Amino acid sequence: MLDAQSPMLIDGKPRSWCQRTFSPISQGSLRGAVFQLVSSAMGAGLMSIPYAVFNCGILLGSLLIIAGGITFGVYYNIVVNALVES
Repeated sequence: MLDAQSPMLIDGKPRSWCQRTFSPISQGSLRGAVFQLVSSAMGAGLMSIPYAVFNCGILLGSLLIIAGGITFGVYYNIVVNALVES
């Protein structure tokens, strides 16, 4: 069960979901390991999108994300059509 040293307890009382979720990530924790694995899988480009939107503003940031999606869609169709025709 839970002992007095458990990270699930604060002053002998169970920690709430909010306290567990939004507390700082400690070294060697499960949340830290999951975050590191997800960051490695998604890449630095995707992880930096919130920072880029914060710097250029919500309106311009949204427009740039939409423009990037449209550009990706166009080039994806070009590559698929080239593959089908070859």
